Amino acid sequence: MTIPKETLTQMNWEAGMVVELHPAGQSLTVTSEQPRPRGKKSLAELLKGIDKDEIQQLNEAMGDVLNSPPVGKEIV
Repeated sequence: MTIPKETLTQMNWEAGMVVELHPAGQSLTVTSEQPRPRGKKSLAELLKGIDKDEIQQLNEAMGDVLNSPPVGKEIV
């Protein structure tokens, strides 16, 4: 099967890799056997996804642990 280079690039596939074919009526679905690596996000994109209220709630819930004195040999 020949797949256009632009499609290979978009799907993060390489020539020669193994794919699975799934026929359904007059259609054919092609999937890769190997998981595709996820796209990379910038720091700004990652930070944009943070819910400030959720972080505040987490900090309040962890307040006792975060403010407790060391109990072992950890360096604070």
